[in-house]
Amino acid sequence: MNKDQRKHVRIASDTNVAYVIVDDESGSGASCPAISKNISCGGLQIFLARKVPMQARVKLEIYIPSCREPVEVVGQVVWQEEFSSGEKNLYSTGIKYISISDVNKAKISRYILNGLRRKATLTITIWQKIKSVFGR
Repeated sequence: MNKDQRKHVRIASDTNVAYVIVDDESGSGASCPAISKNISCGGLQIFLARKVPMQARVKLEIYIPSCREPVEVVGQVVWQEEFSSGEKNLYSTGIKYISISDVNKAKISRYILNGLRRKATLTITIWQKIKSVFGR
């Protein structure tokens, strides 16, 4: 799927994420840090410090600010792009959820809804300021 053909509403989100490659042949099973760029009820985009094989299954712990415990999901890498962030290469990576509990899906949904409300409030505030400054 093209990353621009999305089925779910996404919001920008710079939350901490930890991931483990489920079918990692090295067998290390070590959790690696990542940071999200955006999130939806169907998946998320994260930045990784290393390349991950396409279609690899990953176990994710998403640290949503409003949740006490991390939201756990299993996802699959559906796309990945390498880019340079100055001194080091990073990998922008699209993850599609393949296993998520209803409880965790509800937590992500609430987070997205609250994010959309904040964005709408900010937009209204900006328009109110424009109106007060320019009298329109």
